[in-house]
Amino acid sequence: MNWKDPSVVLATEQAFVRLSHVLLGLVLWEIVTTCDYDIDVLRGRRRCPLTYWIYLGCRVTMAAAMIMLIITKDIVGLENCTAWDVSIYILGYLSLGLASFLILLRVFAVWQGQLAVVVVSSGMWALSTALNIRYISILRAVYVPQLGECSPVDSALSIPSNISVIVSDFGLLAIMLAGILKYSKKLPEEARDFGGVWNVLWQQGIVWLCLASLVEVPTLVLIILSLNEPWDVMFEVVTLVTLSIGATRMYRALATYLPRTDEFMPQNATDSTPVIEINGPPGHTWTSNLAPTTPITIDSRKDDDMEKDADWVKAKDSYV
Repeated sequence: MNWKDPSVVLATEQAFVRLSHVLLGLVLWEIVTTCDYDIDVLRGRRRCPLTYWIYLGCRVTMAAAMIMLIITKDIVGLENCTAWDVSIYILGYLSLGLASFLILLRVFAVWQGQLAVVVVSSGMWALSTALNIRYISILRAVYVPQLGECSPVDSALSIPSNISVIVSDFGLLAIMLAGILKYSKKLPEEARDFGGVWNVLWQQGIVWLCLASLVEVPTLVLIILSLNEPWDVMFEVVTLVTLSIGATRMYRALATYLPRTDEFMPQNATDSTPVIEINGPPGHTWTSNLAPTTPITIDSRKDDDMEKDADWVKAKDSYV
């Protein structure tokens, strides 16, 4: 098949347009169906760490990039193609960068801020970000009458950027999974089973590895092959939506291990209602107003074992 044939290029572009609309619908569906978590955070029913704003920024920039992409697909005769494409890539790379940054923070938390790990993992993320910025600075786009839309002049210029994204994501995942293996084996059984957070981190790391393999590698291969203009950029959009949704879903899944502030508080509770206190690892106490007639204290710690290895709990709290 001659992929450069005008009829083939046009058919590919039409498929790309339909795919873009489907992905925008998926993004909007994702935001609407999961907004209850954002409402809980903004109303104070869940904790609002600084990482929440990174999570929110990832979602917002993903949606903004997809909306701008649809505008360029649906408006015929669009002017200032370079400005439109640069804006889309800025928003798209920002969303992907924030998604990777959420993984970077997991690395910090798992390794408890060890300097060598922080330097290496931060360097990988920074290099990827720098190459993304470089591509945006040299990106040029023109209007293609045959397609009725804007298209990058030379998609091959994005190859270093795509390679750096793959290396960064796979490198961060490898470091995180190595940290989980190292520290989970050293924990006492009580801490290892506390909320199942280590198991969750491990499973999410494997899921992210599969997602990155499924979308990032084909994106790079298609750009290298350079079959035609639509194929060059089609999987970049798939990568944006897949990884941004994947990263934010994993963030929410881990965040739900921390209870909402009103989770154990009945609506008719008063200051005089007896309280049960449940002491977990040092510095972590949950209270419930569903107590019987007298206060009860339940201590889940076993001697000094939990105190000795409680840093993992603090690390998890620093992330979510």
